[in-house]
Amino acid sequence: MTCHPNTEISSVGERLLRRHLQCESFVNGVERGFWRLVTLRWPSALFAIGEVFSTGAPDVGINLCLHQYPISAPTLQLWDLSTNSRISARVWPSWFIDFITRYPNLVKLQPEPYSPELLPISIAIARGLKQRRETGWCPPADITQVLFCLVECFRSGRPLPFEYPLAG
Repeated sequence: MTCHPNTEISSVGERLLRRHLQCESFVNGVERGFWRLVTLRWPSALFAIGEVFSTGAPDVGINLCLHQYPISAPTLQLWDLSTNSRISARVWPSWFIDFITRYPNLVKLQPEPYSPELLPISIAIARGLKQRRETGWCPPADITQVLFCLVECFRSGRPLPFEYPLAG
């Protein structure tokens, strides 16, 4: 885990996130190889996900913008850890599309310029929002509510080997 030290913690949200990163649910996910914190530069946190399920594909990360953590859902970008850059929507893997369409209330997406590939994804997200799916961002919970759902989709929809109580 790499944290870039600030001389001072800049906000209540950052202080709370740092506490959440020490909690049992986060540490268990790290120990199981589900995720790890790569960098923390408030208000952004970069996580590597699913390394235990690696298929030789490039290292995938999730960059979360946590400006209003934990009050509102983080803004999410799919991240290429080998190039340290955002992955364009044109090449999003199916597991990530599954995540953002199954859990439209759990995160916010960073807006991108229009591309034909985004239209069906946007329609699926809108349908999910219209159906008012119960899994949404829950302020009293911690960052693992996003990470568990990401890992579940990363594993191609196979259930996790344990129960994770999602708040609705």
